[in-house]
Amino acid sequence: MDLIQAVILGDVNKVKKLLEQGANVNLRDRNGMTALMLAVRKGQISVVKLLLEKEADVNTQDDFMGWTALILASALGYTNIVKLLLENGADVDIKDKNGMTALKYAMKNGHEEIVKLIKTVQAKTKT
Repeated sequence: MDLIQAVILGDVNKVKKLLEQGANVNLRDRNGMTALMLAVRKGQISVVKLLLEKEADVNTQDDFMGWTALILASALGYTNIVKLLLENGADVDIKDKNGMTALKYAMKNGHEEIVKLIKTVQAKTKT
């Protein structure tokens, strides 16, 4: 079992073991999605935390749509995951292949708490 499979299954212990054995934390699937993106997509906050602790790249974009972990979490309404990603340096200004940012997805999908979080980060970075 590789890291991608362990993340898809949500097997935190297996993910931890694979990372301890030197698995590439930024491993991608055939669509260019990283283990972090897959964990975000499934709402697996404990796996997300573990991958971030191992310094997963929060700003990698997938090959298909140009999504980042933050864009996925914002679009899906995972407020706690958005907080974690922002705390770990997620770039709020990255655009996907449609020119959409995490903020735009959060607004489009009615995730007001996420909109507030992202706007707060934007305000801090502009001062």
